[in-house]
Order: sequence, then C-alpha cells, then structure tokens
Amino acid sequence: MKRSYKTYIKAVLFFILLALTTDGFCYQNITIRGNVKYLGDKVKPNALCFEYDDMLSGNKVLVPVITDTKGNFDLNMQINYCQEINLSRIITYNGKAIDGVKYTSFFARPGQAMQLTCTFTATGDFTVSFKGDVATENNQYQDYLRALDKPDLRYYIPLSKQSPGADYHKVGQIVLSNYNNILNFNTGYFKTHNTNPFVKQQVTNNLIYSAAHNFINLMPPDKTTDSILLDFGKAIHLNINNPGALGNSFYKDFIHDYHSLLLKSVKGKSPYFKETEFAKYILDNGSGLTAADRDLLLKKADTTKQLNKKESDRFLNLMGRNVNDYFATLEHNLSDFDFFLQLKDTYQRDLFATITLYKLIDSRQFAYIKPNLNSYKATVKNVTFKNSFLSAYQKQDEVLNGSKLSPKSIIYIPDNLKGLELFNTIIKKYNGKAIYVDFWATWCGPCIAEMEFSKKLREQLAGENIVFLYVCLSSPNTNDWKRLIAAKNIEGENYFLDFEQSAVVSKQFSINTIPRYMIINRVGETVNHDAKKPSDSGTLNELEKLLR
Repeated sequence: MKRSYKTYIKAVLFFILLALTTDGFCYQNITIRGNVKYLGDKVKPNALCFEYDDMLSGNKVLVPVITDTKGNFDLNMQINYCQEINLSRIITYNGKAIDGVKYTSFFARPGQAMQLTCTFTATGDFTVSFKGDVATENNQYQDYLRALDKPDLRYYIPLSKQSPGADYHKVGQIVLSNYNNILNFNTGYFKTHNTNPFVKQQVTNNLIYSAAHNFINLMPPDKTTDSILLDFGKAIHLNINNPGALGNSFYKDFIHDYHSLLLKSVKGKSPYFKETEFAKYILDNGSGLTAADRDLLLKKADTTKQLNKKESDRFLNLMGRNVNDYFATLEHNLSDFDFFLQLKDTYQRDLFATITLYKLIDSRQFAYIKPNLNSYKATVKNVTFKNSFLSAYQKQDEVLNGSKLSPKSIIYIPDNLKGLELFNTIIKKYNGKAIYVDFWATWCGPCIAEMEFSKKLREQLAGENIVFLYVCLSSPNTNDWKRLIAAKNIEGENYFLDFEQSAVVSKQFSINTIPRYMIINRVGETVNHDAKKPSDSGTLNELEKLLR
C-alpha cells in the first residue's frame, strides 16, 4: 500500500507539472545522459540521434548522440512542454543530419534529467532502459511498446494496402476495425500490468489520434470535410482540444492533418485590393520600370481613365511582377489566418492561427506576417503559443532585415547592359577563371535552400581559380535581393537583372525553371549548360576536374 500511495502521489504531481508547463511559454533544457553498446555492426557508432517534430512550427528538432570510446554520452535538448522524443538512426544529406528513422520513443519533461542505456545486438535488435527522472513512466512505456509489436497491431494503416475509395462508411469501417483491435489489446494489457496513469493516457492518445490520422489520410482529399471527420470522431471519442497531448507525436500528426483539412474551406481566396492603389504602389516601389510602364501606371491610377485590352494585359504583367511585395503591405492579406482568428473555440483559434503564421516564417511570404501581427497579439491568448511564435518571428526578422552584407558579397545592378551581349559582357570580366553560375530568384524556395550548400562548395574550393556568379532573375526589387544576400551569406559576384534583362537571358539559355546552374571554363566556354546543383555530391568533383 505504501508503494502504491507514493506512485499515486508522483502521478498527481506529474499532472500538476504538466498543466503548468502547457500554460506558460518556457523553453527549457533537458539533460540526457547514458550509454550505447554496439554488439554487432548492424548499427554504427555515432549514427543515433534524439529528435522530435515541433508542434507549432512543424520543424524537426534533432540532436546527434555523440559517444566516447566507451559508448557514454551527455547532451541537452530544448523542449517547452512534456515532449515525446524519438531515439532514431540518423539520415544524412551531404554530411548534414536531416532526419531520423525511429527505433523507439520516450517522454521527457522540461528542466529535468534522465539516464538511458541502449544495447544493439549483433542482429540489429535493441533494448533500452531508463533511470533518473521519468524512469518509471518510460520503462513501462517501453514494456508496452514491446508487447504491442505484432504484425496485426499497427497504429498507422499503410495506404498502399487499402483502397476504400471515397466511401465514408467503408473508410470508417477499416479504421474502426484497426482501432478496436488495438483497444482490445490495450484493455487486456492493462488488466495484467500495473501501469502508471500517465502511460495509460499516452497510449490512449496514441490510439485515438492515430485513428483520426488514418481516417483523414485514407479518404480522398477532395471528399474529406470537417463535418465528416467529426462525425467519425464520435466513435473514437475524439477530443481536438487536448493541451496535455501537445508533445504526443500522434496528436501532432492529427492536428496538422486537421489544420490542412480546415484550410480547404478558404483555399484560393485572395486579399481584397483596389487596382488603382496597386498601380500607385508599383509606381512608388517597382523596379526596372520603363517610361512606358510609368505612363501606363499613371493612367491606371487615374480613376477617370480606362485601359484598353493591350494596356490591361501589360498591367496584369506588372501586377504579377509585384504581387507578393504589394500583398505584404495589406491588412487581411492572409485569408486562412483571418479564418482561424475568427474561430469561436479559443484553443483551436490560438493553435491554428499560430501554426498558420509559423508556416510563413521560412517561406517567401515571410513579409506577409507583419501586417497581421497586431491582430494576432490582440486575439491570441495562449501564452505558450504566442510567445513561441513571436520569438521565432523576431529571430527571422533579425536575420533577414538585420544582417549586413559581407565584404565578399559583391553586388552589381547592370542597368546599362541590354540585348544578347548582356551575359557575355558580364562573364568577360572573369576571363582566365572557371565560373559556376547560379540562376536564382528571391521568391524561389528551392533556390534559397541551395545557398547553404553553395556556401559549403565555396569553402571547399577556397583559393582555387574559380568565381561563383549568382544571377538573380525576374525578382520584384533589389531591397529583398540585398537582404537575402546578407541573410544567406551569398559571397561572390551577385548580379540583379531586371525583368527585361531576365527575359533575354532566360531565352538565351532556355531557362524554364530555376534554380539553374551552368559551368564555364577559363576561356569563357560553357562546358555544362545544365550543371548539377551545389547539394549534389558530383558538383565538387566536376569543378575540381575543370580546375586541374
């Protein structure tokens, strides 16, 4: 009785702590110490990591497990509520850890320390045990996962094995059958195993939210609606508002599924704007405008005048070149954000509005956030969500708008260069050197993602007789261009071509998609019109051969 009383008190204290950590924003370190034993060569040393997906941003948080010669490790991770963490095998891309293949998962609480011992056998199987904080819960959770490890008991239903079509009832039957199989197993398991209340709650969360995830993913996207999901949810006791499950992996998957489902009702709606005001904005802020462009915009801005068909087509082209920058100045420029901000359920309002803005932080629509900050701050009440997002926004804003150009980032705006000789005139400056050309744009996500790898390529070829030439095409303005050069540390020769110049170069080299790369030898001959991107392992080899 004494032992069970202590267990009960620990469980009560845990749930009090959990409630506290979900009400206030508080990123804290957790300490994980332990030992990894490798009894075979199926798993390589230092090939492990601890990782989880952040609920609000959706970003991967990954910390490699670096062991000493005896297999010992000691590391810290940041979490802001009770968090499920995966012990995984690292997946690398160009030498960088980007993801993990899960072996198992466990739970950690902010500010606490835990000890983990993991042994990999010669066959690649593993055992894991815990000491320190959260040890009782995690050891019991591992026992449960091992017992559940049967072919007919899987939380997620493989999509390839089921083809229910669009029949809501058939999908429901498939998911409920899987749900009931695991529910019956859980009922029997907990009758014969003394299990901590927290573990039971997480197992229940796993069951309910994996079933909801399965239902959404088995239904064709164009047939799934909010009402259909909620109708099905009654059978599995689905509770969307569950702040105690914020760190649960299955809950996170479901929430992002549900967020995407709700977005379907507002998809495709554009901000309201007046074309006359748009014309005035382009006049004041547009780059690369010709005299004819300005005359056209002045005519459009005059409400007493009408454009003919040819003029209207030209104005639409000017709008397309400046639409992202103009929309970034408008209030209510995010119809999906406005939709979530008007939800009556305060938990869902705060959660989904925050997720919506978080998704823009690393996108080319980052500037869209600023006009919505005041309404976000005034409406969203959840301190955890709000402070987490505002902190991330401030950091990204400092990176994009507070970064200074490196002395090695040389910029050119060659307004005087026209026609087919434009590009040839640019590269003549670098005669006697090999050139790696990067055609990109400020609005191109894949282009910007490659800049990190381009930096690594520059470092690997430092001191060699090569020029890195970055040519920015079809981008709205030079301000964003300069900010990105500074933020992404794009050191090298940087050229900004206006829309007319971009059209000439794009036609000259048949550039239909970007990013696009070219390699030019020391005598100015293009040796590869469609070269590999910086992240490709073959790019370095190709350039090194050219430099020999």
